[in-house]
Amino acid sequence: MSLLPIEGSICFSDSTRYKACYPLKVAHTPIDIQIGMMGALEMDYALGFMVRPGTHSFWMKGCLISLDIVFCKDGKVHKIFHNCPPCLSDLEGECQRYVETADFVVELPGMTCLYDNIQVGDIFYI
Repeated sequence: MSLLPIEGSICFSDSTRYKACYPLKVAHTPIDIQIGMMGALEMDYALGFMVRPGTHSFWMKGCLISLDIVFCKDGKVHKIFHNCPPCLSDLEGECQRYVETADFVVELPGMTCLYDNIQVGDIFYI
């Protein structure tokens, strides 16, 4: 994933104030989406996934760092899975899946949403 270029920023706010912005890399292709953050040792940016509106399933197979997985829908944060741990198993059924409806999904370093107070219902913009 580190080979993807920074394409801009993703920012979060509630109805009264700005909360945080992060440099954004975007996975556009199915293979980039499948690879996600596999093998990354650190992350100093957000990784966004351009997905069709619907239910999506993410897992932490092959990841080496914990991530916050943020499902966004209709311009707002819809669901946050906080500090999802890596799954080092090679068996598909042994890795927890994080499933929710979304039209955009963002991965951030683990604990980022808690640290920056990003919550369900917050507005996101790119």
